[in-house]
Amino acid sequence: MKASVSHLFILASSLICFTSLNADGSTEASPLADGSIEASPLADAQKQTAPMQQMSSNEPKSCKIANNSHRIDIKHIEAKGIGYNTGYTSLDAFFTSLFWENYVPFLDARAHILNDGRWAANAGVGTRYIFDPCQWMVGGNVYYDYRGTKHGHYNQISAGLEAFYERYEAHLNGYLPVGGKRNRTKSHVDSVTFKGFSGNYILQNENYKNSYEGAMKGFNAELGMHLAGNRMDYDLYFGVGPYYYDVSSGKHAWGGKARLKAELTKYLFLELSDSYDRIFHNRFQGTVNVSIPFGGQICYPQKSTRTCHNVMDWQAVLPVERQEIIVVSKFKKNKTIDPVAIDPTTGQPFFVVFVNNTNPNLGTGTYEDPFQNLTNNDNATSAENFSTDGNIIYVFAGDGSSTHMSGGNMFLSDSQRLLGSANAHPFQTTKGLLTVPALTTLIPHIQGQATGMTPGNIINLANRNEVSGFDISFPTFTATTDNWACINGVPTSNTPLINANINYNNLVNQTYGVILGAAPSTPLPLPSPPPLGVATGTIILANNTSSGHGNSSTAAQGGSYFIQSAQDANITIVNNIAQNDVNGAEGIFVEGFGNVNATITGNIVKGESGTNTFLCSGIHCIDGGGTGQPSRFNIQRNTVDTTTQASFVLHGTPFVPTLTTFIVEHNVFINAAVQSVIRSQNNDSTLCVRFNNNKGYPTQVVGIPYRMGKGGGTFGTFNLEVPMNNYPQPQLDTISSLLPACSCGAPCD
Repeated sequence: MKASVSHLFILASSLICFTSLNADGSTEASPLADGSIEASPLADAQKQTAPMQQMSSNEPKSCKIANNSHRIDIKHIEAKGIGYNTGYTSLDAFFTSLFWENYVPFLDARAHILNDGRWAANAGVGTRYIFDPCQWMVGGNVYYDYRGTKHGHYNQISAGLEAFYERYEAHLNGYLPVGGKRNRTKSHVDSVTFKGFSGNYILQNENYKNSYEGAMKGFNAELGMHLAGNRMDYDLYFGVGPYYYDVSSGKHAWGGKARLKAELTKYLFLELSDSYDRIFHNRFQGTVNVSIPFGGQICYPQKSTRTCHNVMDWQAVLPVERQEIIVVSKFKKNKTIDPVAIDPTTGQPFFVVFVNNTNPNLGTGTYEDPFQNLTNNDNATSAENFSTDGNIIYVFAGDGSSTHMSGGNMFLSDSQRLLGSANAHPFQTTKGLLTVPALTTLIPHIQGQATGMTPGNIINLANRNEVSGFDISFPTFTATTDNWACINGVPTSNTPLINANINYNNLVNQTYGVILGAAPSTPLPLPSPPPLGVATGTIILANNTSSGHGNSSTAAQGGSYFIQSAQDANITIVNNIAQNDVNGAEGIFVEGFGNVNATITGNIVKGESGTNTFLCSGIHCIDGGGTGQPSRFNIQRNTVDTTTQASFVLHGTPFVPTLTTFIVEHNVFINAAVQSVIRSQNNDSTLCVRFNNNKGYPTQVVGIPYRMGKGGGTFGTFNLEVPMNNYPQPQLDTISSLLPACSCGAPCD
């Protein structure tokens, strides 16, 4: 600052001297084109007469009249640019000051509001050093940048270098985000996979595909040239250069940018620019900048003795060219965590009790120390004895035998799942569907009580149970009149059985493979809500194989899949096999008492035998009316291969007016010894029947294998859609009405 004052003092003294000489009639000094004052001959003479004074003083300095030293800019950029997707408006303030010699320090402050209402800002300091005001200059700067987005706030520091030489200039800027560099914008569980068991819990891999937004580090560079103009009153500049930004592994952008900037007056600048990279692609922008220069003129040292336009002095007070909006990019990143699986119905972890008959110790029920025994009849220290409502009993196959798993008469608790290790099992978790894969090739084997003891049921259901993935059998089959079952769902307390899911089991050698519900003792018509003992809710029998079931009495029942009574139920019996049931047994039997929707699809029934026509058929469905609400039986794409009796028997026996719909389509019936029958039975029985696309192959009976109608007498109403595409055509007895196709309700294909 002292140097500046000294310069100003010398300049002021010279001006007074020059003014005095002019007043005395001396030769007037002439101004140069650059604004400096050319020394007069008198001044030269004075220099020659005072050499000692010349040597003792600093070299004279002349004012280089540059643009005003400060400026306020108001600009608008449209549209989106590198790392932002909307235009913005800025208010910029640029202040310079001469501290010493050729240095031009500056302070740069900028505020931006993007079109989406978000804010950004920059604050920087730097300096430029003028080597020659006519020719070249260099500079350096440091900035702090800020930007707010919808998902967060970002900060960065940056540094830049500049070089100016005659009509050329070069810029290099580096950007480094600091603080919070990224924000998660969306978290999506792409999948949930099984990791393993630990203790009594299931560990899962939660595989996230998250969306993030992050500030990108990088740099940009530019080399440009002033194409036209004197850079003091007007100018035309073109610059081009590369840039690079990086936000995460694999998310980086090499690109290039070109811009053309025109200074129409010192108050108005226009700019066009275009950039391209593989992340942001093509970004074309236009800028309008109104600049308001102000502040006093600065006197810079004169280093050159030649006449020149002091263009570097003018450029020294123009703002820095840089990327002023922090570059932000969106990206996706996979992430995996392995927490305990949570049951969404309880908000608690699934609790699993483990069984493995090869454990030499009784065990504690953890994965690391499983119970040796399955049931209380095997040992008091067993999975059954230490399990509670809602948990899971997971049984490893062990050595594949029934050792420690042959007690039978096992009672499940409400909402409990009994799962075998040779099958995959789904779990609906709070993060999505998790599937525990099959962990053994051997199937765990559960047996009933040993020979010589009362057979009993092997597994007894409560409400909302699932049994999946077991060989369940009695050691030998002895036909009795007792209603024992491999899986028994007849409530002992005469309360309704709510929901059951029986899948992927092999059921052998009992009166029943599966029996659900019980014939109510209450005389019909039945009350509503459901009568005691019925199966209600959602009933699923899927992908099971059942064989060797029956009863010693030809008048009694038995069979593979037996729902003795159901009301207010959705029943699915799909892809099961029933085979070799004897002595009055049936492959599939469903008896409804109103408001039953039964789907019997894709099943195979073969080798059924017996002497009672209606109690040893392949598929036997009855709707008994009950509440009087309509029921519907969809019997489709099944294969029934019987040896001694009917392939199927379908009939209604209501005691109150009701409507039962039978949809019988795309089935194959083979080797029926007697005619298959669909009929209305008893007064007030009302049926609507669709019978299409079925194939029958009788070998033991000459004549029509399908018989349909009331069955004679004054029995109920039998409505039949016109049968289509059956082989052979069915025999029709007394039909109340023959309806057009699709009269029994959609779907109809």
